[in-house]
Amino acid sequence: MIADKILLLVCDSLRYDHWNMGFNGRFGPSVRNWYAVSHCSDPNFASIYSGMLPAEHGVYLQVDRGVTLPRTIAEMAQATGLPTATLVIQHTARFYSQGFDTVWASSNAKATHPFLPELQQFMEDRSEYFVAVRLMESHEPYTGSPRRGKLEVRYKRGVDSALDICSRLVDAAKPGTLIIITADHGEGLGDHKPLGHICGLYDELIHVPFWCSRMFNWKARAYQHNAIYDLICRGWTNDAGWPLDFCGIGANGGELRWFAAKRTDAVKVVQMIGSDGLEQISVFDLQNDPAERFDLATNFPERPENPKFADRATLRRLKKLGYM
Repeated sequence: MIADKILLLVCDSLRYDHWNMGFNGRFGPSVRNWYAVSHCSDPNFASIYSGMLPAEHGVYLQVDRGVTLPRTIAEMAQATGLPTATLVIQHTARFYSQGFDTVWASSNAKATHPFLPELQQFMEDRSEYFVAVRLMESHEPYTGSPRRGKLEVRYKRGVDSALDICSRLVDAAKPGTLIIITADHGEGLGDHKPLGHICGLYDELIHVPFWCSRMFNWKARAYQHNAIYDLICRGWTNDAGWPLDFCGIGANGGELRWFAAKRTDAVKVVQMIGSDGLEQISVFDLQNDPAERFDLATNFPERPENPKFADRATLRRLKKLGYM
């Protein structure tokens, strides 16, 4: 293990572009190029805890209670003699508590505050520990009447609540603790339809903050959630490689759809397969269209006059990369 005191805090549904708001200003900048492996919680937590991608651990959506992982960070910590503890909110999949000696559980989605004294006391009473906490305060539904303001205002209120708790737990951690703050996935706030994070692999759903109390050379690489296992257990992170891989299963318009995507700094290619078996491919030029508004695969043939997205140089680059 990289340290004998480790605190892992995962804020549910916290977008990367909301990291510099509210209480999190005290922590400093996030790693710029950190990505979740999916748009929903279970695949991401499985990858965080196991160091595996969904194709390896087999978790793609919400799973049943009996699912276990081949290995977890908590089990590695146990093997080195570290006391382990976690707070499990709502989810009943076995891997959420796999390898933890002490487990606090609550069916209340936004109930981290009542457990703060126990979490703080756990770290106070021990010279070594691995503590993992999932914070649901930043997850929908967001408090407040829609008449009082827009969705993003209410979302920010939830983010502030989650990061306030993070701040208190960071203050309670002993000096020298390796502290990681990240999110399991992002949230759709009207960037694309539908709202929330029920489907799709747009960047607002998979681009997440990552803050670490120890500095590493992050800038030269792009990372996904499975790299957290290597960072904690081996003391370093593997090159994520290019392109990055994403997957998910979501309901769009009442239809269950399978999503897969590959992403580089320049291009994202998304494959969607509907329940009818039909395949749809989307291609986004992330350098010229970072908001992913213009689907090249769909619009390129009909929009040859558009010089910003449909120029010959873009087409040559996409063909060279093997995407068209």
